[in-house]
Amino acid sequence: MSYYSEIISLILPAKVINRIHIAVQHSDIPKWISNDSIPVAYGGLKIIKNAEVPETGCNIQKELGNDDFRKDGAIWGKYGIDQKTVNYENCLITAGDSYLQILEAKKGQTLIFEYFANRNFEIIVEDEKGNYLLPRFKMCSPLLAEEGAVLIKENGKLNFELRNLSRMMKMKLRIALRLIN
Repeated sequence: MSYYSEIISLILPAKVINRIHIAVQHSDIPKWISNDSIPVAYGGLKIIKNAEVPETGCNIQKELGNDDFRKDGAIWGKYGIDQKTVNYENCLITAGDSYLQILEAKKGQTLIFEYFANRNFEIIVEDEKGNYLLPRFKMCSPLLAEEGAVLIKENGKLNFELRNLSRMMKMKLRIALRLIN
C-alpha cells in the first residue's frame, strides 16, 4: 500500500493525493464507488446499453480504414467547393510575427478557412469593431489542418490573424481563406 502512495506522491500534488483512495481488497471498493456504477463483468450492477459488450462497457476491437480518419480539406467539400480550385498560401512567419489577412465581407457570407502550422500559434478573427468571430485560441496543428467556417453577420472588414508564439523558431504556415455567398 505504501508503495502506491510513494509513486502517487511523485506524480500528483499534495492537495490532490487526499482525494485518491486505493482499494486493497475487492470488498473495499463499495466504500467509495457505488455498485451501480461498476460494470457487471467487474462485480457491479451496471449494464452499459450502447456498448458492443454491455457487461464490460467495451466495444469490440476493429481495424480502422481510410474512411475512419479525417482528411485535410474536408471543409471545402462540405460547401461544394472542389479542393483543387482552392488557392493555398505557404508562408514562413518569423518568431513573434503574424500573418494578417484583411477581407472585405458582406452580411450573409461565410468565411471558410483551413490552416496548418508547425509551431504554437494564436488565432484571432475579428471584425472592424473588434468583435471576435471565433474564440481567441492558442493552439498547434501538428498533424491535421484546422478548418472551419464562420457566418458573417454584418458588412465590414475582417481581420484574420495567426501569430507565431515561438520566441526563437520560424513557423511554416499553409493557409486558405475564402468568402462565399
